[in-house]
Amino acid sequence: MKTLTLAGIDFIKVGTGKKKEKFYDSQNNNLIVFRPFDGLTSNDVLNQMMDEPWNYIAEILNECKNVVVEMSAIEKTTADFVIYYDIENVQELVKKK
Repeated sequence: MKTLTLAGIDFIKVGTGKKKEKFYDSQNNNLIVFRPFDGLTSNDVLNQMMDEPWNYIAEILNECKNVVVEMSAIEKTTADFVIYYDIENVQELVKKK
């Protein structure tokens, strides 16, 4: 997957490592980092996200700029997330592996 549309926003894949994938929205300077565990994929993480947390993340991505959302999941659990606000150097994080 080279692009990802979440919450009505198009994110472009900017990096992949062994344990994570990164998607960037240059319009809002927002970054999503997926950290799946146990052989899961980014899609698995999204599928394991409950509705209420997902709605909260979608609201943040649509209303805020300079945000990094880190999403993770372990097999047979719901997904979890951490949001970092007002990150001035999001573009530098895009380049790091």
